[in-house]
Amino acid sequence: MKKTLIIAALALASGLSAPLAQAIHLDVEIGDRDYYVHGPGYWEGHVHHCWVPGHWNHHHNWIHGHYRHCD
Repeated sequence: MKKTLIIAALALASGLSAPLAQAIHLDVEIGDRDYYVHGPGYWEGHVHHCWVPGHWNHHHNWIHGHYRHCD
C-alpha cells in the first residue's frame, strides 16, 4: 500500500512540474471490481453463492476473488 501511495505521489509531483499544455492521465485500481458482478451473494436455482474476496497467499501470489457455494 505504501509503495502505491509513493508511486502516486511521485506521478503527481512530476505532473505538477510539467507544462500545462501536457496532458497527464493516471489510473489506480484496487480490488476485484471486474469480478464482483452479482454483489455479496446470489442464488442459482436452490444453491446460494457467496463472494470470497481476493487475497495474498503464503507464496505472495494474488488470488482473485470468486464466488463459492455458501452453507
